[in-house]
Amino acid sequence: MALGGARLSYDIINAVLLTTYDPGCDVIHAVSATRWDTRCDVINAVSATTCDAGCDVTNAVSATRSDAGSDVTNAVSATRFHAECDVINAMSATRSDAGCDVTNAVSVTTCDAGCDVINAMLATRSDAGCDVTNAVSATTCDAGCDVINAVSATRWDAGCDVTNAVWVTYLSKSMAARQKLEAQLTENNIVKEELGLLDVTNTVYKLIGPVLVKQDMDEAKATVSKRLDYITGEIKRYELQMQESEKKAEQQREVLARLQQEYQRAQGKGTAKA
Repeated sequence: MALGGARLSYDIINAVLLTTYDPGCDVIHAVSATRWDTRCDVINAVSATTCDAGCDVTNAVSATRSDAGSDVTNAVSATRFHAECDVINAMSATRSDAGCDVTNAVSVTTCDAGCDVINAMLATRSDAGCDVTNAVSATTCDAGCDVINAVSATRWDAGCDVTNAVWVTYLSKSMAARQKLEAQLTENNIVKEELGLLDVTNTVYKLIGPVLVKQDMDEAKATVSKRLDYITGEIKRYELQMQESEKKAEQQREVLARLQQEYQRAQGKGTAKA
């Protein structure tokens, strides 16, 4: 059976057209209400197309002509496939089995013989033995290389090594951020790391980025002294805040006492009148 390039051993489901090709060459096409019998006679209610027993088809809707030799030129998808080839073309993705040359005008992908290609607009995968030039993602795949390109304009050479400017930038920023965090951590732990060493040795160490460097004893003491001055200042600040809070609390207690006394006097006068 040569229609549509479907061999007896292939089942094809086309998600766009909702077409099912059965192994016996029966086709139920839910969109165009087309039924293909085992003798490959066709009555298409939508396009009023008749397929003779010799399986020559002229479809007025899609301007597709299928010869007995199973060579097809489809003006809609601009896909060409040779005999012995099953193709599923769902607008943005073309799959070609081994032995198939495919040119897909939608994705501008060229697949050489012996290559399986799935091109879904953003990603192209090529098996070994395939040279692919994808105009959408500007990806070049050399022979022997598997490529998955997700809009990053990455080039894989034959050895599949990657140089990606995006990742290089990201890694450099990541290293700078890491060094900054390590420096902050060092400053936060300076009392714990350096005060404990002052009485033990005359050499102290400080983490500068990823490197542990020696620090002069006087410099270390000065650093610790600054830290202690900061802590002392914080203690004084909190003490002043507590004193202010205590003053406010005392004033509030005095006001409360006066109000209670006034209430009691008023209550006593009311009792005397009664």
